[in-house]
Amino acid sequence: MEQPRPVTAAPATMWRKKTPPCEQSGGHVGAQISLCKSKTNERGALNMQDYKSRVERIILNGERKRLPKKPRKPADPTKPTEPKESWEHAQLVKAMHAAELHFTHIPNEGKRSKWGGHHLFTTMGCRKAFPDFLIFNRPDQETAGIAIELKRVSKSSPKWGSPEQHQELILLASHGWAAYVCRGYKSALAVLGRHGLMDYDPEPDTLELDWRFYP
Repeated sequence: MEQPRPVTAAPATMWRKKTPPCEQSGGHVGAQISLCKSKTNERGALNMQDYKSRVERIILNGERKRLPKKPRKPADPTKPTEPKESWEHAQLVKAMHAAELHFTHIPNEGKRSKWGGHHLFTTMGCRKAFPDFLIFNRPDQETAGIAIELKRVSKSSPKWGSPEQHQELILLASHGWAAYVCRGYKSALAVLGRHGLMDYDPEPDTLELDWRFYP
C-alpha cells in the first residue's frame, strides 16, 4: 500500500503574490498603521488574523480618514431663479390632466449606464431625441395629434432644441402631427389652446415662445 505523501508548507512566495495593503499608497485603512512587519509567522508571511483584528479596531474607533464634503456655493439672492425643466413638465402635466387630455411622456432624459442605454435604445426600440409629449386628442380631421418638445424659458442649451430633435419633429409633421418646440409650460398651454383642446388665455410674453415644424 502506497504511503501518503507528507504535507509540506507552501513557500513564502505563494503567500505574498500581492503587495500587502499597508505597503500600498493611499486609501486603505491598513496604510494608517504599521502592522505588516509586526506579527509574522516563521515563513515571514502576514498574519491575517492579527491584521483583520487591527483593522476592525481602527474602524470601530473612528480613526479612518474620510475626505470632507465639498461646500456648496451659496445661491445669489439678487439673481432670479429660473425653474427647472422638470418643473415645467410637472405644470404642463397637471394642466393636461385637468383638461382630461389623452397624452403620454417619452422619458428620454436622465443618465444611464452603457448597458442600460444600449438595452433601452437598441433592444427595446426607444428613439433618441423623440419629443417629450404626444397628445393623442385630434384637434381636427387633418391632424393626427400634437407633439411637443418642452424646454425651459431660459438657460436651456440649445434653447430651441437640437438638430436631432428637429428631425424627429419634422418626421412627425410629415405623418400629420402638429409638431412644436415650446419654451415654458405656458407656451405649450397656449399651443393647446389654439388647437381648441383646452380653454386657455395666453399671456403676451408667451406668444413668441413656440416654434411649429412643417414637413
